[in-house]
Amino acid sequence: MTEALDHLRDLQNVMAKDRLTPTTSWFDWMLQGGWMGWIKILFVAMIAFVLTFCLLSICIIPCCKIMINRIVSQSVTVAYASLNQEEISPANDDDDDYGDCVSVSNTKV
Repeated sequence: MTEALDHLRDLQNVMAKDRLTPTTSWFDWMLQGGWMGWIKILFVAMIAFVLTFCLLSICIIPCCKIMINRIVSQSVTVAYASLNQEEISPANDDDDDYGDCVSVSNTKV
């Protein structure tokens, strides 16, 4: 039993020695090298900017424009329908604004 535990401890020590610790981060490749590294940084930044601009101009801006257009047209349609409904059926028939008007005929003098 003690031999098995010794083998397991040895195996644990060997595995601990073989374990690699990451010494680099995701962006270390951008900061390595001389002028070639700076060209890579500039190139990656330009590609990211162009892709973001294309995504905005092709997908997001037209989608927002269509959404705003639908919202405005729907609210205008609802407002127009409510105005038409008020013209067709007035609330009080007795309260005419035009009842007091006097009609004047065109007579030549």
